[in-house]
Amino acid sequence: MKSKNKTTDQFLKEIQFLKDKIAKLEKPLIKYEWNKENLDANEEQSSNIVEGLFIGVAVHVNNKIVYANPAIVNMFGYNSEKDFLGKNVLEFVHPDDHKKVEDAITASFMNSEIPGNQTSTIIEERLLKNNGDELIVEASSIRINYYGETALMVMLNNITERKKVETALRKNEARLSTLISNLPGMAYLCKNDEQWTMIYINETCEQLTGYKSDQIIGNREVSFNKLIHPDDREFVKQRIQMASTAKEHFELEYRIISASGEEKWVWERGIHNKSGMDGEDLIEGVMHDITERKKAEAELSESEERYRLLFENAPMGIVSINSKGQVIEINPILLQLLGSPSTEASKRIQVLNFPPLVKSGISAAIKRCFKTAKPVSGETPYISMWEKSIHVYYRVTPNFMDKGKVISIQLLIEDITTRKLAEKKAHEKSVELEKQIKKSEEQRIATLSLLADLNETTKELKLEIKERKQVDKSLRISEEHFKLTFRTSPDAFSISRLEDGIILDINEGFSDITGYKRNEIIGKPPGEVSVWADLRDRKRFIAELNKNGQVKNMEFKFRLKDGSIIHGLISTRPISIGGIPHLLNIAKSIEDIKQAEYEIIKSRNAAEQYLNISAEIILKLDTFGNVTMLNESGLKLLGYDQGKLLGKNWFKTCLPKDVQKETMTVFTQLINDKVKGVSYHENQVVTKNGTSKIIRWHNTLLKDDMGIVTGILSSGEDITEQKKVEKALQQSEKQLRQLTKYMDSKYEDEKKRIAKEIHDGLGQLLTGLQMDLQWIAKKWPRESAVLKNKFVSMNNIIDTSVREVQKLSFQLRPKMLDELGLLETIRSEVNRFEERSGIICIISVKPDEFELEYNRSVTIYRVLMELLTNIYRHANASKVEVMLEMKEKCCTFTIRDNGVGISQEQIDGETSFGLISINERVNVWNGNVYIYGKPDIGTTVSVTIPF
Repeated sequence: MKSKNKTTDQFLKEIQFLKDKIAKLEKPLIKYEWNKENLDANEEQSSNIVEGLFIGVAVHVNNKIVYANPAIVNMFGYNSEKDFLGKNVLEFVHPDDHKKVEDAITASFMNSEIPGNQTSTIIEERLLKNNGDELIVEASSIRINYYGETALMVMLNNITERKKVETALRKNEARLSTLISNLPGMAYLCKNDEQWTMIYINETCEQLTGYKSDQIIGNREVSFNKLIHPDDREFVKQRIQMASTAKEHFELEYRIISASGEEKWVWERGIHNKSGMDGEDLIEGVMHDITERKKAEAELSESEERYRLLFENAPMGIVSINSKGQVIEINPILLQLLGSPSTEASKRIQVLNFPPLVKSGISAAIKRCFKTAKPVSGETPYISMWEKSIHVYYRVTPNFMDKGKVISIQLLIEDITTRKLAEKKAHEKSVELEKQIKKSEEQRIATLSLLADLNETTKELKLEIKERKQVDKSLRISEEHFKLTFRTSPDAFSISRLEDGIILDINEGFSDITGYKRNEIIGKPPGEVSVWADLRDRKRFIAELNKNGQVKNMEFKFRLKDGSIIHGLISTRPISIGGIPHLLNIAKSIEDIKQAEYEIIKSRNAAEQYLNISAEIILKLDTFGNVTMLNESGLKLLGYDQGKLLGKNWFKTCLPKDVQKETMTVFTQLINDKVKGVSYHENQVVTKNGTSKIIRWHNTLLKDDMGIVTGILSSGEDITEQKKVEKALQQSEKQLRQLTKYMDSKYEDEKKRIAKEIHDGLGQLLTGLQMDLQWIAKKWPRESAVLKNKFVSMNNIIDTSVREVQKLSFQLRPKMLDELGLLETIRSEVNRFEERSGIICIISVKPDEFELEYNRSVTIYRVLMELLTNIYRHANASKVEVMLEMKEKCCTFTIRDNGVGISQEQIDGETSFGLISINERVNVWNGNVYIYGKPDIGTTVSVTIPF
């Protein structure tokens, strides 16, 4: 019994050693309070303890299992201990792990001879169950003395399920990493500090900023705050901090400066997470490049403004009409022609049934244009609703078309009553002159009649002077209106001298807002009384003023008289008072629109947050085109609820039938990896309610660990409105060019007509007058020297008048351009310029002779005259080169001088009307104008007009 009790003690020590190992691994499967003094030292009790463990325990003697507890029997799928005993432990080991297990067993046998102090290395190995299934365990083995024999005790902890969870977790992490890396725009996680210190940025960072992510993360080479445009940093900071307590997403647009120095516009949407990781204050969100959209909006705005100015100030009436005969827009001139009191009143007119338009036949022309989609023009008498009778020229042009059908037209109406009366009067005078020539006895009466006409002309000139005085009076009234607005406006108006910044005048609104009285601020230098609360705002204001010549709605902080600070907007534009530059400043308080602090909603799942806050559609398709994921923006755009599209075929469900085939072709090419890199594609989608949208897709292949394509991740941007903007921009530019071309043609025709009337009409009259004077001189007594001198003087006056008439006629319309063509006219004009100015002129033409279409010739002639005028007035040049070259499909006209050289500011100046006129004339022919100046070297202007 003594030897048997000793063996039991050793066995108890081995069990205690096993418990210590399990406790150190922090994976206890059962908790026991093991107290050797409280156990009976006998074999039966120790055996019961081992059999109650959840871990598998087996004793291996001479390559056979001699003991196994129930846990290990169940682990391997056996029904009883009897079926398990007698087997070799290595029989259950996976073939790939045999070597590793054998080495572990050898190491166990080589440990210390004292069983209680023996140690065992825990290894992870794969075993095979009774039915062949794989089992993953944590195994350890120790050498023991089992009933007097050297034995190996094996302990197994089943970790199969834990390994499955770990594998699934790694796959999910890989998929999450792929999803975030392929998100459109720049996804980020950063600290809420002064530098916006980045913790994470996805790979799209380099495409947007020009910097790699590891250059920005942790502010290693550059902080994200440095990338924000200096003028926008404070705005970005305020907007995000203002949103910090509202528990809402923030959205803002601002500028950044990329690594190459390029200025870009970005749209950002994010949330604030005050808990963060380890208690940090964090911001997470996404950014998208919207530079192209901003450029398109700016171009559209500029085009619309140019069209609006031309529309409002055109010398003829213009109105746009829809297919129902309703007025869309109308300019002031046409309001006067129609006799309508206001634009709103005109919009209530049914044009197709408006009596004056029906009687004049213009309504019928409008209907014909809608029907045929072709322009209609003509001249007709017109009697307004107020019985005012005039003669008009009209032109109806298709404006907007949809699927071949005209949906709106543009009507131009020009009052040509004066011209008609002048034509009638000229005709009558011509008939009268013929009669006078036939009747010699009435020559003296005819002479007196001509003198009466000259007196009438003088009266007309006096009338024009009177009208100009009335204009001056209207201008003074306008100035009084300005003064009234200045005094009574609730906004803060002030006028300051540009040279030293001293305020010369303020209104009551300035005093009401700031608290300063007039005598406290007028005449004081800026250093003595300043409303700028932040000098950085003042520097920003001065920089904007120097750059653009004016300031529009710049946000700033200003200090009131009582010391309090409020937010406001300031606008400034230059004005001239007595020939001295001043500034008109208008400031308004926006304190009431400033929000209190916001608190950002917490988020745990970064990937889901990026998807939900993104304004883009995030779509994931499998290789069959079925939807496996769609974010909230996509669901909202398409009008579906969460989960309604999952598993459905994207192309059959959400695409119009006419684009399904084309889009499936693109999808197949992507899936088959025939399109390398990132692919962009645009196509229509159909929402749940049948609305059509245009989406620009950014597609990325998704692959598993083996490189096999598993689907496509696509980000989509709704560009429906952008397409409309682009279409409207194109239509606006086309419309502007058509109107400019038409107006130029009308101006040229009118100049030609006036020049002809002056040359043929007034020239003939003066010639006839000279003949009559000579006839009278012959009939008058020759003895009178006084009368003879008077006749000579009158004859000289008539000669001078004839030359002036010829000069005026030539300036309006050089007859040479009609008779001899462009080349001879240019040579003649350049020679005349050289004679008048003393500037040396060199002409080069290639080839020596060629012909050019008449209207394009007029454009080149007008451009030449404008450029020569600019050179004479501004260039201070001594030499000019004029080159005209005809190529296969275009005509190039270049003029170069050696003067002071035009600056870029002059080229881009808003008041450079000559250059603006040149550009507009050339744009009508889809041509190009290139202007380059270098100080003290000269200026080169090159014009290209295609055929």
